[in-house]
Amino acid sequence: MGAARFQLLGEVRVSAAGGFSPVRHARVRCVLAVLLVAANRVVDVDVLADRVWGERLPRRPRDAVYSYVSRLRRVLADVPGAGLGKRSGGYVLDVDPRAVDLHRFRELVACGGDDRDRVVSLAAALDLVVGTPLTGVDSPWAAAVREAVEGEVFAARLERHEVGLRLGGHVRAVTPLTALAARHPLDERVARLALLALAGSGLHAEALAHYEALRRRLADELGVDPSPELREIHRRVLADDRASAPAHPVPRQLPAAPRWFTGRLDELAALDDLVDHPGTAVVSGSGGIGKSTLALRWAHRHADRFPGGLLHVNLRGFDPSGSPVPPATALLGFLDALGVERDAAPADLDALTALFRSLTADRRVLVVLDNAADTDQVRPLLPGSGCVALVTSRHRLPALVAAHGALSVHLDALPAADARALLAERVGAARVAAEPAAVADLVGHCAGLPLALSVVAGRAQAHPTFPLAAFAAQLHDVTTRLSELDDDPVVGVRTVLSWSTEALDQEQARVFALLGTAPGPDCTPVSAACLADLPLARATAVLRALERVSLVQEHRPGRYRMYDLVRLHAAEQDVPRRERDDATRRVVDLHAHTAAAATAVVWPFRRASPLGPVPPGRHTHVPGDLDSALAWFRAERACLAATVRAASDLGLHSRVWQLARHLTPLYDRAGFLQDVVDAWQLAVPASRALLRDDLLADALLALGYACGQLGRLDEGLDHLHRALVLARRVGDEVVEAIAENSRSILVEWTGDLAGAMRHARRSHELLRRQGNEVFEAQALSQVGWLAARLGDHPTALDACRTAVEVFRARGDRDSQAISTSALGYVARATGRLDDARALYQEACDLLRDVGNARREAKAVEVLAEVLAEIGDHAAARAAWERARGLFRTQHRVADVERVAARLRALDADQP
Repeated sequence: MGAARFQLLGEVRVSAAGGFSPVRHARVRCVLAVLLVAANRVVDVDVLADRVWGERLPRRPRDAVYSYVSRLRRVLADVPGAGLGKRSGGYVLDVDPRAVDLHRFRELVACGGDDRDRVVSLAAALDLVVGTPLTGVDSPWAAAVREAVEGEVFAARLERHEVGLRLGGHVRAVTPLTALAARHPLDERVARLALLALAGSGLHAEALAHYEALRRRLADELGVDPSPELREIHRRVLADDRASAPAHPVPRQLPAAPRWFTGRLDELAALDDLVDHPGTAVVSGSGGIGKSTLALRWAHRHADRFPGGLLHVNLRGFDPSGSPVPPATALLGFLDALGVERDAAPADLDALTALFRSLTADRRVLVVLDNAADTDQVRPLLPGSGCVALVTSRHRLPALVAAHGALSVHLDALPAADARALLAERVGAARVAAEPAAVADLVGHCAGLPLALSVVAGRAQAHPTFPLAAFAAQLHDVTTRLSELDDDPVVGVRTVLSWSTEALDQEQARVFALLGTAPGPDCTPVSAACLADLPLARATAVLRALERVSLVQEHRPGRYRMYDLVRLHAAEQDVPRRERDDATRRVVDLHAHTAAAATAVVWPFRRASPLGPVPPGRHTHVPGDLDSALAWFRAERACLAATVRAASDLGLHSRVWQLARHLTPLYDRAGFLQDVVDAWQLAVPASRALLRDDLLADALLALGYACGQLGRLDEGLDHLHRALVLARRVGDEVVEAIAENSRSILVEWTGDLAGAMRHARRSHELLRRQGNEVFEAQALSQVGWLAARLGDHPTALDACRTAVEVFRARGDRDSQAISTSALGYVARATGRLDDARALYQEACDLLRDVGNARREAKAVEVLAEVLAEIGDHAAARAAWERARGLFRTQHRVADVERVAARLRALDADQP
């Protein structure tokens, strides 16, 4: 038989080889607790009686003590290593103190050593605490001991966190310490540790909010200020936040929590394992089964456990309106939310994935990947270690489970009890209880599908005076269509939706049907009004009516969407094809006109479109400034891509070309180069259909340059060559010149500087005859840059100086900085280091003024090299340190390491 162990830090129990066993009699349990707390020390009989009964002593206390001690001896008879004896007026329990968890706890807490030893011993001590001390023992003495021991446990927890923070475990400590702070809102030690954990995890905003809440609470409840130590920590956090807040944003991207949710307890419990064991989970099931709702329910329930942030993306794996979201696009959105500038993000998918995982590693981030198509779409989006990825998909994604150990949670239909509970939550428990037979029919017809149940409930909510039997009777009227319900739940959904849409008035039914084929994953009231050719106020009212019966959802303020199956059902409604096409055409016109207006704000120097302006329709939106133009683009981007495809499907060739042309500057500004390629790939056949070689030349020109920017140089050069041939055929020298300039850039990227120069000179020669001063200067600047790289310094100087004057006169400071840097390159190459320093400094100042941090970082780095060559090591160090800071902010790791090496070399060169 193994050695005995005694438990006081939870329920009072005793164990031997067979595990812990409770002491069933309450008074015997209390006597054991008294003797264990005083293990190996004599407890006087009167003291023992007082500790067991307090003021409510039995008539003969000593006799009662003797009786219960005798019972305790029988309990301990088979427990080795425990001897209960009587000594000089009292009783003593002789036992190894380490066999009693309370004494072992105290021994471990008192252990010395360095911080690493301390954190191990404190963790071992706290592992002994399995519940409230002395559970099952009821006396005033027990209450006092319990309070004292709980204080010891609390102090040990704080000490473990204190040591853990000294060892750098800030991220792991955030969740438990913020929870402790919530339970002990006036404890300044807890507040101090929570502040240190939040600040050390880079969560400066949360730390500042935590301090402010504590300050107000202390003032309101105690009339005091935080201690000097807390105020000093707050000062340091405030300083750190000002210095580094832009580098550590904490995204909160989750859509709103579902308003109604019932059941799925087993599935939620399975997902709870992710809290303590971070990793990936796949929630799978058929359309409308409630995958996204479950994921959002769990995510919101545990949001406080992810101090590093909450990321969310709808991957549109089964979206009937368009293609699934490419992993690179989703990654760019995540990196943007994490503070990475768009022009600082790498172009390669593998590099994007590596950067995303580096930024999220050990930050305790939750990533919700909703509506995934397959494993290939998901794999690049998995975050770094210590984070949780929650994936929803119609597929089980077995490869993700096998290769990444993902937890698989598959959703089936709701059990009948949960389905009834969902109806009760939506329409009221009393109403459900009053008609059990009708509810049973409704639950049966909906087959446990949450989407179908929600539609039924929405209809019942809309008619609170109708008996539920009336809705059940309407479902009974279509029993022939419900016969296949068990085999194909889509039929059930269609049945219920058909019944639901029959209750819509004529206007609502028409709008619902048109929304089924509207381009894009969602819509605004303006686009809905345009789609249905209604006044804006009327369209808004219809959308709200459809939302009330769960046919659309306002998933973001002012943006409405349908669930996949609802959208498919809407598309099946009996609307003439011509009416649907006309509706889509109106939306295409709306987006084309708005895109043209936004582009005019973003890129005012652009030449006029050969197709002329896009005429406004009944509903228009004209952005008034750069911020509003970009805000419109960000909100509508997914719809815009779908609009280009819809225009192509309808054969609206002019609109396809106009959309591609006007969206290109917006896509380019935001870094969505693949969207540029996709749009122009549709505009190329549209140009051919219009029998317009001039449009085709423009399309091939834009497509070729976009392919080159994505690194597809051979493909890009091929498109540019074809654009040149067409431009020469139609005599469009502007397109020919821009194509030559684009070829120059792509050829330079291949390393052929001489070939690049030939194209650049040809471009400049053509543009010089056109009278477009800015275009000519840009081509001249490219000639000057290439001349500088080829060592033709006089040509480079003449070209770049002329270009700089044009850019300065026209206010194009970005281009001015580029040309000025080229002048600095020439000055440095010819030994005029003081001139080079002045020119690079001017370029850096220009780039800083316009906020072009990416180009500024490189320009500052080159300036530092010039300063080092001059011998001004102090200025060189300052410049390199600024460059390193800029590179670090943009997460350009290789650049940071290169500059750090130059700084080390600078130190080594100093005497």
